[in-house]
Amino acid sequence: MRILATVISLFFVSFSYGQLNVELLSQVNYTSSGNDVWGYTAPNGDEYAIMGLRNGVSIVDITDPRNPVEAQFIDQVSTGWRDIKTWDQFIYVTSESSGNGLLVVDMRNVTDSITWENLFLPVPTGETVNSCHNIYIDEFGFAYLAGCNPGVGGVEIFDLRTTPSVPEFAGRIDIEYSHDVYVRDNRVYSSEINAGHFAIYDVEDKSNPFLVATQTTPFAFTHNTWLSDNGEVLFTTDERGNAPVAAYDISDPDNIQLLDEFRPLATMGTGVSPHNVHVWEDWLIVSYYTDGCIIVDASVPDNMIEVGNFDTFLQAGAGFGGAWGAFPYFDSGTILIGDTQGGLFIVGPTYRRASRIEGLVTDATTGEPINGATITINEAPIEAFSIITGEYKSGHITEGTFEMTVSRNGYETQTRMVTLENGVQTVENFQLVSRGRFNLRGNIVDAVTSLPIENAQVRIDFEGDIRTLRTNGDGNFAVDNLIAGTYDIVVGSWGHEYLFLNDQAFEQDGAVESVSLMLNPGYEDVFSLDLGWESTLNGMQGQWFRTIPVGASPPGFPINAAPDGDSEDEGARAFVTGVQTDFFGGLLIGETNLTSPPFDGLSMERPVMTFDFWHFALDQNTNSVDAPIVVCVNNGELVEFIDTISIPLNQLTFEWMPSREYVLEDYISLTSNMTVNLFMNNTDANAAVEGGFDNWRLFDDPESSVEEVISNDFKVYPNPASDYFTIEIPVEFQTSNSTMTLRDMNGRMIARRNLVGESLITLGESLSNGIYFIQLSDKERISQRIKLIKTN
Repeated sequence: MRILATVISLFFVSFSYGQLNVELLSQVNYTSSGNDVWGYTAPNGDEYAIMGLRNGVSIVDITDPRNPVEAQFIDQVSTGWRDIKTWDQFIYVTSESSGNGLLVVDMRNVTDSITWENLFLPVPTGETVNSCHNIYIDEFGFAYLAGCNPGVGGVEIFDLRTTPSVPEFAGRIDIEYSHDVYVRDNRVYSSEINAGHFAIYDVEDKSNPFLVATQTTPFAFTHNTWLSDNGEVLFTTDERGNAPVAAYDISDPDNIQLLDEFRPLATMGTGVSPHNVHVWEDWLIVSYYTDGCIIVDASVPDNMIEVGNFDTFLQAGAGFGGAWGAFPYFDSGTILIGDTQGGLFIVGPTYRRASRIEGLVTDATTGEPINGATITINEAPIEAFSIITGEYKSGHITEGTFEMTVSRNGYETQTRMVTLENGVQTVENFQLVSRGRFNLRGNIVDAVTSLPIENAQVRIDFEGDIRTLRTNGDGNFAVDNLIAGTYDIVVGSWGHEYLFLNDQAFEQDGAVESVSLMLNPGYEDVFSLDLGWESTLNGMQGQWFRTIPVGASPPGFPINAAPDGDSEDEGARAFVTGVQTDFFGGLLIGETNLTSPPFDGLSMERPVMTFDFWHFALDQNTNSVDAPIVVCVNNGELVEFIDTISIPLNQLTFEWMPSREYVLEDYISLTSNMTVNLFMNNTDANAAVEGGFDNWRLFDDPESSVEEVISNDFKVYPNPASDYFTIEIPVEFQTSNSTMTLRDMNGRMIARRNLVGESLITLGESLSNGIYFIQLSDKERISQRIKLIKTN
């Protein structure tokens, strides 16, 4: 064996990791990205970490956890996914590379030599197991390989008992793709991620498994499961942003009940995803991606409480960086954490039980339960919410006496002192006093014509309780029985500017309050309201969505692909290509289009368009990808290209960027029926491509700062052409910002080409006979269009 530092860099970090009841013992940093981790204990009690890496498997002696020594590195075909389990004195490793098969590592002579073999196991269908996503080995010595290449990717069962180095086929479950699998007492708990549920199978007869039950998990993207020690509760993860670790009572498979959902309070709502949950003596050890490893007290499974954590990922944001896997089953108590960027973390936990509190929140007058009350203890900290029965449950690792606050829209806030104690469940009930109510009436008119605005949207926000209304033909709206208090009001209508009214006080009980509002004419959209932009997707994923952006890192990328939050306009939402909290549904693969509602270009003397944007397009090697945001304008008869927008790699700031000003008549004839169109297209499924669009404005500015520069200094010959056209590109259009576009008679884009370094190009060999138009443009100038005629 070799000192690890001679093979890979071993160091104690000099900065502080976020941690609670967990001590860093040592860290192993690899040059290759990491994935899952497992542990092996030799017959003599020595402990080993088995760390999955993109380029292989590292076996590390951690018997002295502060001084790890690498026992063996096993080179393998590159893959981003490995899973590891042990049986007897053997290690079994699956991967999603077909070149690895099942890696079987013989540890019987670990002190002298470690041997291994890649097996490609046959199954009765005539297929061979070449790749699998996951593996589990039960207490009887049967290996369950999940997400393999044969069949639909269900579960292949192999017997390890007689010849652990040569597994023997024992059976299969090939009903649904299985992403992960857990097995105990001849029950298989299959995480069928694409179906959105876990499935329970009886495999007492391995040759004839049968389905017992299924259960959809909270985000319908079931990634893994693990069973409680008493076998009555199944814990699950959904690999989605903001998804919980869920607890299900499965004691009666015919009546599975959801008990609780756990989310880390510190990052709740920020898009963080759980990955894998494991159970050790009623504690959950969860690899929580960018939140690191989190320890949860699940001894009361309907009230799960965080009691420890160790953050391996120190950057902000969500995504799939950070803690991939965690192993808590050594007799020594040492926990292993496998991190995608940080490698192997070896930590020592201190397990403690939570201080819990529960109770009932009711109406002081009627005695009826209050749903949705917020319960907070800032010093702990604790935040919980009452359910429809009025019940609440929460807790924390901290014990002591604290100030507890209970609040609910429409009720007076109540505060009292409570005492919490580790391992004790405290009961506190609250009776809240109702606040006053009022009715609201409003009228919205055009500020210039004083005419009523029909179908204007009105959003009324009281402490997060939001209602959205629309005006009738007289510009009126009405809403009754609102809670007395201070409101934020947003009003918008296509063809008018937004109106934001913050901190509007309506305090008089029983009053009828009236507001008269005027909207200035004009076109703007900060996307606080849905004013009618339409999005389409031609591809797998990444459609434009109107949402609150959340910064997140795509799988394999240590940096965020987007700003964390809205642009600096008055709104709180923007259009983004996909839900930013979830990169399985967010990364663009295919073409996505966004189209504005129609606007009247003739109503302005000189309409000028501006907007804010972001753009991120990198491949797995962090090289730029050619997938810009393409901006076009449509006058009802013709679609014209305006610009291609991207942010170069060396200029990525993860902040919203302002566009330049676009004078629409420089690009197209103005009409009364116009739209703006945004296109993005990505054909590389391994690239991370994201776009954002916000703060769109179209205003009348005869003295616009945009300098109109028209150039026609380029030649096309022959024209007409029976074969191909040759185009001489002027020097000013040979930059990285310069583009040539070719369109047909209907304005459809036939081709687009970047002109950096191009002085002479040819095109048209594949064009059919007809008339086309070619145009050159960059960030400051656009040429006149030249007509091309293609003949026989």
